[in-house]
Amino acid sequence: METKAAKTLGIIVGGFVFCWLPFFSVYVVRAFCGDCVSSIIFSILFWLGYCNSAINPLIYALFSKDFRFAFKRIICKCFCAGGGSRRESDGADNAVAVRRNRPVHAHSHSLDEETHTPNNNR
Repeated sequence: METKAAKTLGIIVGGFVFCWLPFFSVYVVRAFCGDCVSSIIFSILFWLGYCNSAINPLIYALFSKDFRFAFKRIICKCFCAGGGSRRESDGADNAVAVRRNRPVHAHSHSLDEETHTPNNNR
C-alpha cells in the first residue's frame, strides 16, 4: 500500500517537474536576457505548465480506485440522461434524498452532517 502511494506521489511530482521546470528555467533566462527566448517558445512552455493541471486527474484516475469511482459518479450525474436522477445500486442516492428532505438548520456545518433529534419521526 505504501509502495503504491509512493509510486503515485513520484509520478505526480515527476509530472509537475516535467511540466513546470522548462517554463521556470526559461522565465529566469528571460529575466536576464529578454531577447534570448522567443515569445512562441515562452508561450508553449507556459501552456505545458498548464497541462500539468490537466494530467493530474488522469494520474489519480489511473492509480486510485476510489478516485475513479467518485469521478465516474460525478461525470454520470452531470452528463447522463435525466440530469443525475439515475439511481445507483449502492443506496447513496437514498441518503442524498433523505438529506434533501431534512430541514436545514442554521448550526449545520457540513452538507453531509446528519442531525438526529429524539422527536424526529422519519
